[in-house]
Amino acid sequence: MRTAVMVGLLLLTMATVASAQSEVTPEQKIKVAYLYNFIRYVQWPDSTFLDKEAPFVIGILDDDPHSQLLERIAKRKLARGRTIVVRRFTDVNQIRDCHLVFLSDSTKPNEVADVITRTEQQHSLLVCDIVATPNKDAPIQFYYDQDGTIGLKINIAAMERRDLKADAKLLNVASVVRG
Repeated sequence: MRTAVMVGLLLLTMATVASAQSEVTPEQKIKVAYLYNFIRYVQWPDSTFLDKEAPFVIGILDDDPHSQLLERIAKRKLARGRTIVVRRFTDVNQIRDCHLVFLSDSTKPNEVADVITRTEQQHSLLVCDIVATPNKDAPIQFYYDQDGTIGLKINIAAMERRDLKADAKLLNVASVVRG
């Protein structure tokens, strides 16, 4: 039942994303739909936000199709009652003050390690494509199942180090790693 609810929400979000630019792949649409739904199923500490009107900030490294899709969602949706702001960064040293940071598979391995370190104390949910992640320290990673479908790995220890909590509905659709 929970998986059906998550799949339904994912499909609903994908409908918002579907009308975006045609050069975007189905995989990118699915990943962006997941990114939006992570906002709904991960809890951040109240202290993460300056006030009740502060926006939810999504950071993305480099200019790739994911950022365009996220910006489209940001114009139409809210994140837990907050507006969504998408920030694009050209360098890992610029990444700060984000609630969610997405690193696509084009991110260099040394950059991934730097971003993991930089974002840990900021209560940022870091989401990586597995290809881009040389270690297991990212809280959430995309990967491909044997049948080619996109899966999720959630590292509970990495989430806890960032004071983030994943809802049981999210954990039920993911492969959970405890360390």
